[in-house]
Amino acid sequence: NYIKFLRLLKKTGPLIKFGSINRKSNGFLLRHDVDTDLKQALKLSILEKKENVKSTYFLLLTSQTYNLLSKDNRQIIKQIIENGHEIGLHFDTSMYRNYNERLKKEISILSDICNVKIKSVSLHNPSVTNKYPIFKNLINAYDPKIFSDQKYISDSRMDFRGKDLKSFLQKYNGKNLIQILLHPMHYTTKNENYRGIAIISIRN
Repeated sequence: NYIKFLRLLKKTGPLIKFGSINRKSNGFLLRHDVDTDLKQALKLSILEKKENVKSTYFLLLTSQTYNLLSKDNRQIIKQIIENGHEIGLHFDTSMYRNYNERLKKEISILSDICNVKIKSVSLHNPSVTNKYPIFKNLINAYDPKIFSDQKYISDSRMDFRGKDLKSFLQKYNGKNLIQILLHPMHYTTKNENYRGIAIISIRN
């Protein structure tokens, strides 16, 4: 089903990575927030490479379940980049009081890990914290220019919130940017429910 979606997406309009956005950009921003499982993200990145699709993977430095500094995970990140994808920072504002300064430090650490310049950021659970800061010199996934009910769809908690994904693609008119957030852990070979997904993440 995911492969079918990618093929439909490519037919509908061009795909663009967050770090490549400029004033003339149009098409689809395919975004992956990696909340719990880096190995599932790698699997999705391999599948996307086979379909000649490039997307942006946002990684947490404050994850409870994966460590970006570990040797194995550094290798996974390298593979995701080699598959043609962008790495961005998934940033949790609830972790800090002065999150502007901490953002700079996290960007620096992630840049060092990836050996690439980090150009984009997405916020972790902003609907919970109700904080939507816009950071200078970074493409922000929650910038109103690319984030609104008409421009954004998400599979958070495996629920598109009443929106139909195929119908939503038709909002692309050849001039605008449409953002699609899909969490890698939701996509498995056996169509797992949330309990099954949790077991896979624990095993990984």
